[in-house]
Amino acid sequence: MSEQPEAAAAADQMKPLRQRHWRSDRYPDAFTVRCTPDEHRELAERAAKHELSLSRYCVWAGRREAPPPTPEETQRLRRLLYDLHKLGNNVNQLAHTLHASRKGNATPPSTADIAAAAASLAELIADVRAQL
Repeated sequence: MSEQPEAAAAADQMKPLRQRHWRSDRYPDAFTVRCTPDEHRELAERAAKHELSLSRYCVWAGRREAPPPTPEETQRLRRLLYDLHKLGNNVNQLAHTLHASRKGNATPPSTADIAAAAASLAELIADVRAQL
């Protein structure tokens, strides 16, 4: 009787370790990367700075020449895009008013309105150039 528990314990020790299998339709392939603790810490810090997981950061960095934009850069670019849309809307309204005035349906936009739109456009172009 004492041999059976020992045999069971030995059999448990002989079982291969169970491997973890990831189930992901979006990212079906996985691989292992070997690095030093310092490299791992540095990559993890960079990934956290960009608000990405370590694996997504490694994929991003491996596929692109430049690192992903930081959240601050992303916010700044979104603000520029918002300003560009807003300015485009203003220019479109001026053009619509001008065309309507040619048909006699509206008064043409004032010189001050056109000058303000041109100044806003010049400022936005300067901001975009500064960001690039």
